[in-house]
Parts: sequence; structure tokens; C-alpha cells
Amino acid sequence: MNAAAQPEYAIVVAAHGSRDPASLRECESLVQLIKDRATGHPVVHGYLEFAAPTIDEAVRTVVAAGARRVVLLPALLFAAMHAKNDMPAELAWIQQAFPGVEFHFGASLDLHPYLLRLAQQRIVEAEGRSGRTVKRSGTCLVVVGRGTSDPDANSEVSKLARMLEEGMGFGASFVCYSGTAIPNVTEGLRTAARLGFERMIVFPYFLFDGRLIKRIYAAADALPRHDLYLLTDHDGVPWRGDGLREGDLDVRAAMTSWFEDTLVATGQSWVLLTGSIEERVALAIRSIEPLLERRLSFTAPKTGPGFEATVIE
Repeated sequence: MNAAAQPEYAIVVAAHGSRDPASLRECESLVQLIKDRATGHPVVHGYLEFAAPTIDEAVRTVVAAGARRVVLLPALLFAAMHAKNDMPAELAWIQQAFPGVEFHFGASLDLHPYLLRLAQQRIVEAEGRSGRTVKRSGTCLVVVGRGTSDPDANSEVSKLARMLEEGMGFGASFVCYSGTAIPNVTEGLRTAARLGFERMIVFPYFLFDGRLIKRIYAAADALPRHDLYLLTDHDGVPWRGDGLREGDLDVRAAMTSWFEDTLVATGQSWVLLTGSIEERVALAIRSIEPLLERRLSFTAPKTGPGFEATVIE
């Protein structure tokens, strides 16, 4: 490369990497956006693990093209172990291989105001996809982070949740993690659901799609959609037209017992309705009145396409 034509520096976007093709596609889309905006600078990308090209291969590409200043830009939300240890160690090894090249290591994105604005936008979009209007004071916001062994990075997720809760006027916020930290997303969503809010919004705070995002949506889909099951006893109830003879009470008793065992095994709340028809109806009404007072609805979750916030009502 001619010295007069050399750019001031080259950019290497350093991402974590994933075995999920959707994650890699989103990373490549981000790199393309950086290329479009950083005109005049070579922009390539490399992965720390699980995918190619590696960070080392990406650096060698720009150095071979003549770059003498290289900026390693971590595509990471928080400064956890990868940003604090793994990538700097990789860069130190690369510097030894290219002593004539000047290297600079960028910062992670952290809680940049633009990201906070984008988080608010995603949450508002999720609210807009719902068919109901619910006050934010009656909504619990659940922010799901990746979760790491670094408490500093985990605490940033809690800080984000608090900023969104207070800034947008939610009734409460709850934090859980899809990776290695606790509470994990399954237990976290169950705990948040028991807080009794009319609506729950699940917001994954991730830079790219991937298996951890899919784990979040699976956990949201697996949440029980009812707070209470009403099971009516078979004894004393006319069963006309059900295909069973009057003498098949043992079959009905076995069915009632099976339902009871299933509800207990799955941890569901339930009430067994007994007595006359009038008594059963009265018991059912008394059982669901507290739920109606909380204005709970029993609808399937409304999930948006791709990596979006999810409304659970």
C-alpha cells in the first residue's frame, strides 16, 4: 500500500463468537454498519471463540494490507472477563508478533445513552404489540442479562433495570440471567410472575441473537398462563352424553386423581370443586374473585420477531 494512501488506522471488531448462525449474521450486520460509517478506514472482524475468522486472523489481514495503527474494538456490552482478560491477552500476544504496529484497545459499550434510548424504544414497541392498554405502574419490567462470573458486569444489568424502571415509570423491575449468574432466567421469570403485577415485560439485554436469547424466549413461553386451576369432583355430577356408563365411576375417579397428581407435580395452584352444582359455582366464584381484583388476564405471551422485548399478560 502506498504510504500516502494509507488510512490513519484500521478497525478490528472483536466479538465473542457463537455456534449459532443467527448470532454471527447479526454481528456481521453490525460490522457492515461500521464500514458504512467509518469510510476511509479498513474494517474487519474476528471472533474470540466458536467461529472464524479469529481475532488474530483479522489483525493479520489488516497488517498485511499495510496498516500500522490498529484499533481493536470489542463488540461487548459490558467489561466482564472477556474484555478485561481474554481480549487484552490476545492483543498482547499479537503485539509481540507485530512490534512495528501500534495497537489500541477500545472500551466496551457499557450503559451508553444511545443504548438506553434503544432499550426504551424496544420496550415501547413491545407495549405497542399488545392488544391491551396497561399502566406502567401495573407492569413489572424483567431485564435479562447474559450473566458472568464478574460481579461488576452483573451489577451493570441491575443498574440498567433500575434506570429503566424509574425513567419509564414501571411498578417494579426484576433482574435475572440467561448465562452463568443467578437467578437464572427460568427461576427469575417465575419469581417475577408471582409478584402479582397485571403485566410483565421481559427485556433481554444482549448485543446479538443466539442460544441464550432463545433460552429466554423458551422460559417465557414455559411460564404457566393461569394462576389457578378449577378441578371439579366427579362424584354427584350428572354425566349425560359423555360416552361413559353410569357404572364407570371408577374411570371418573381415576381421571380426577390423575388431574390432582398432575397439578401437584407441576406446582400449580388449584381448587377442587365439590358439592351441588350451585355450591361448586359459588366456590369457583369465591376462588377467582381475588384474581379478578388484581385484573389478571390469561393470554398467551406476545413475542415480537427476533430479538425483542416480550409482553406477558
